[in-house]
Amino acid sequence: APTAAAGAFSTAPTALVPAATAVPAGPTADLRVFNRPVVTFRQPFLGISPEERARLARQRIESMLARGGPGKVDIGTIPQGRLISIDGEYVFVITPEDAATGAGISLDATALGAAASLARVIEETKEARDTKRMLRSGAIAAIATLVFLLVLWILVRLGRVLTRQMARLADATTEKLRVGGTELVQRQRALGIAHAITRAGGWFLILLATYEWLGFVLSQFPFTRPWGEHLNQFLFDTGTGFLVAIASA
Repeated sequence: APTAAAGAFSTAPTALVPAATAVPAGPTADLRVFNRPVVTFRQPFLGISPEERARLARQRIESMLARGGPGKVDIGTIPQGRLISIDGEYVFVITPEDAATGAGISLDATALGAAASLARVIEETKEARDTKRMLRSGAIAAIATLVFLLVLWILVRLGRVLTRQMARLADATTEKLRVGGTELVQRQRALGIAHAITRAGGWFLILLATYEWLGFVLSQFPFTRPWGEHLNQFLFDTGTGFLVAIASA
């Protein structure tokens, strides 16, 4: 992942921010920029709801990204928490209440994670404006699509071959399983079972190939990359959990 803008976080000058007022807690709000989650606001700040905090922060970030610039992300310490800035300009504040302390995540860890995500957003914004990089991503996606179509063709052909082989096996098996000329296993039922097995296996492989192709293609472009990463992570977590469950059993 690009880390050029997040290579080093310096401490920004302490900002003069008024003390937060007590406001009843409401729903949390995720700050997302370029489809990438940056931070979750969990409590109001200075009378501003989490949803409004996320909206204002997104507007400031998009405005700064439109102007261009180095895109250096800094973390500053203020009495109310941690101040996140881009090129020395205030973006948003992370308060201690925003940290998921119940999950063992500290304020500093939350600020570092938000700064790293914001730096990646900045890098991906630059990538989206780079024609050469976007053409390269498009070419890679096109090649991946051709490979995907070839895999589908191979799977279909392989499925037909396996279906014929399973049919022959079912025929041979039913011929052997006879007692006094009577079939112990009916031929049509055996063929149906064989066909169902090969069809289920084929569809599983096709769906798996489609899932992998979609995740890979989405990951090639900055705007859809978070979706691709989510698909790949979900597949990895599901597979890992399945194997762990088998091992535990």
